[in-house]
Amino acid sequence: MAQPSYFLRGPTCDGPHRNANPDFVRTARRAFEKGVVMATATQIGTRFRTGETCPESGRYQFDGYTDGSWQPPPHPSEKEIPISRGEKFPPIRSSGKACYWKFMQRI
Repeated sequence: MAQPSYFLRGPTCDGPHRNANPDFVRTARRAFEKGVVMATATQIGTRFRTGETCPESGRYQFDGYTDGSWQPPPHPSEKEIPISRGEKFPPIRSSGKACYWKFMQRI
């Protein structure tokens, strides 16, 4: 069965891309090959674990330990942290336990 004409093949695409703009495909491929990552906005309330890489600079709030407990409670200064894009989410210093961090505000 023949493919419809709106499927692109050849130097700009490796496979079928319905209604793809060839210039956009070339630009996106070059960016991908150079390691450029297209940034997307992180939604408020998104959770991250200790050790994950921060996708967006902002303020993050403690949202429980990864083992499901809330004890021992973190020190008040540890309940909300500023963290920059690319940094790893830290454990709670006072207990050394891995935890979840919830995205609260962009900075």
